Amino acid sequence: MRFSFTSWDCVYGHLPFYRAEHEKFQMYDGMDVEKLGNAGYYIAKVGSRSQVFDGLIVEENVTPALLRTNKSVYLRYMLIQRKELMFVPYSFSTPIVIYDRNSVNQDFYLTMGSLSGIDEQGAAKFAIQYKAVKTDSVMSIVDSRAVCDGFIEGNSNLMVYYTRVDRLEELLHALPPMLKKGEVPAIDHAIADQYYMEMFGCQDEQMLRRLAATYEAQCEKLIDYIGTMGW
Repeated sequence: MRFSFTSWDCVYGHLPFYRAEHEKFQMYDGMDVEKLGNAGYYIAKVGSRSQVFDGLIVEENVTPALLRTNKSVYLRYMLIQRKELMFVPYSFSTPIVIYDRNSVNQDFYLTMGSLSGIDEQGAAKFAIQYKAVKTDSVMSIVDSRAVCDGFIEGNSNLMVYYTRVDRLEELLHALPPMLKKGEVPAIDHAIADQYYMEMFGCQDEQMLRRLAATYEAQCEKLIDYIGTMGW
């Protein structure tokens, strides 16, 4: 069986803590995978110390269109998402995109958010942790996804979508120069990746707090910058 980056990206690529894997796994598209018992599969060339992913990645050509039309694939996808979010600390504040499905003009927002619980239907609830910036620049993030990651607590019309920090940077760099005001704030990917690693296997609480503070400050600067564009 072979690795499909397209399928992996559809299932895992939106999750912020897989930023490094998203960057690395693109070069392994089509390569052989190995099974690790009931845990799933891994890319043979990379080894099992890298991410072990669900068999759905190699069994189906997963796309947003397939998730919308194939119930069994959709249900497997949802199980994977719930499993991934199960281990995310509620303290993890990261950029999220919010789509107000009840708005007349299809309003999109960018802010910092964190998991806050699970509702009666099993959907993830999120809490807003920073000012929300209204912007159409994140519309493509919502349009590229078949399923949201959850809802803002207390308002099921506000649909939440995780995004990677490098995805936000890509969107900004692709915008016409006339929309940009000054230099785009940078997010240190090395710090972000280290933070994600410490978050899931913390050995040093002080380091974790320092990494979290730096990561959140850099993300907030990027959100502030997007807010100045007026688009």
